Amino acid sequence: MVDVPYRIGSAGTPVHELDLRDLGNRKEVHMATVGSLQGEMRSYGFQADVKAEDYDRQFREKLRKLKPPQRVRDLLEHHHIFSVQRGGRPVEFLDHIRYNVIHQLEQHYANTPNTAVARDWYTKAMDKHHKQNLNDRARFLSAAYAYAVEQKPERPTLQAVHHTFLMEQLGFDAPKCERLRDELAQDGLVQVLAGGQAFRVLDTGRRALEQVEAERMATITYNNINATNANVQVQNHSPHATQTATLGDQLAEARAFAERVTAKLDEIEQLITAEQFVSLKADLEYLKAKLDEPVPRLPLITMLAQGIATGLPSELLGALAGSLLGG
Repeated sequence: MVDVPYRIGSAGTPVHELDLRDLGNRKEVHMATVGSLQGEMRSYGFQADVKAEDYDRQFREKLRKLKPPQRVRDLLEHHHIFSVQRGGRPVEFLDHIRYNVIHQLEQHYANTPNTAVARDWYTKAMDKHHKQNLNDRARFLSAAYAYAVEQKPERPTLQAVHHTFLMEQLGFDAPKCERLRDELAQDGLVQVLAGGQAFRVLDTGRRALEQVEAERMATITYNNINATNANVQVQNHSPHATQTATLGDQLAEARAFAERVTAKLDEIEQLITAEQFVSLKADLEYLKAKLDEPVPRLPLITMLAQGIATGLPSELLGALAGSLLGG
């Protein structure tokens, strides 16, 4: 049987109503039907191998004729679940449906309800897939960095990470881990090592994690403020606000810290590696950009400043970090 992403009923067993029929290995191809002088009608043709296109055609016809149209969703979900359970990637099935089923239906049956339902299902399924993939990428990167911090807290971005340390923790299989690693590598967040046997989280990956976490904390803080109304004075800058000064002091200290580090860049460059210096400068520019926003987000700014402070050479840490690290 040809390899197709559909659930096909086995011969001799009950077939689910949404399964496709087993077409076997060979099919009859009808060429023509002609009449003889005696009035007999004869059909002429030949046998050919069954191909994947034959199952695509059967699937399109089944989808097109389903009633009511809402059942098209059941048909697509039925085969989607089968494809994933068999080990296929969700996006592979979705791509197959888009280009081998929906595209052809749109050529001849674009305005039918069944085609509309198929398009709607595909759009929603693809959106759900992208959201899930983004979540999986974030979990994978976060788990890898947490492991690196545990193994080499002084310089986690130099720690090699192997998939086996993440598979059991995350519940991902090896192919999924490799795919996520490669996607993150393409985006410049990790670097593959030892011919694919391991990888390390780059400074860009660390900054991405810090930004995601800070954004999450900022959202939580904002929601808590609005939900409880306990700190609303910080938001509206009321002359009677009791916490505005504290917020202003913290932002002022972050600005002063950025200025102190900027003034000492030449000295810092002599005390750390070139790679560390490039990363520190990038972090510093990002911090300055966030400080210059119309409404600076304190949780994000605090996390960025503390991240820069931990990368400073020990000789200058006390003088530059100030109160950021409790000094």
